[in-house]
Amino acid sequence: MVRSSTAVLFLSVAMASAQTTTPRKLIASMEGKDLYMAYCASCHGVSGKEDGPAAAVLSGPLADLRTLAQRNKGKFPLAEVENVILTGQSARGGHGS
Repeated sequence: MVRSSTAVLFLSVAMASAQTTTPRKLIASMEGKDLYMAYCASCHGVSGKEDGPAAAVLSGPLADLRTLAQRNKGKFPLAEVENVILTGQSARGGHGS
């Protein structure tokens, strides 16, 4: 009886968590281009010019990723880009909002 109760409890927890978690997305590799295509291009567009298919439904303008260095005195802002990716926040506003 204890065994079947434990199994039912385990299955109940597993089913509940399966319904509330986001499914994992398989990507081609951990290379930058593949990561970008999987996680960024839907909003920022394949070339980074704010024309991804999901861009139209977002509340604010997107960053034109093609001009990041130009807007930062000719230097690619690696630390800021990493911060936006990891935390969703930047000095200019929230990412994905």
